[in-house]
Amino acid sequence: MIHGLHHVNYSIIIFWRFIKLSLRFGKILAYLQFVETSLSLLKSAYLTSKNCYAVGEWLTLS
Repeated sequence: MIHGLHHVNYSIIIFWRFIKLSLRFGKILAYLQFVETSLSLLKSAYLTSKNCYAVGEWLTLS
């Protein structure tokens, strides 16, 4: 009986560690996704402003 309880306790500990690890991993993944999104937003903003500048330049030259 005690041996069985010990086994259950042990699996709960392993499960809890697994949850904690996956949460940490999830935070890292979420952070990476955030960085990636920010970079793509910056890139598109940069390209948009570059295009606007090019169009403006083209309009003033023509």
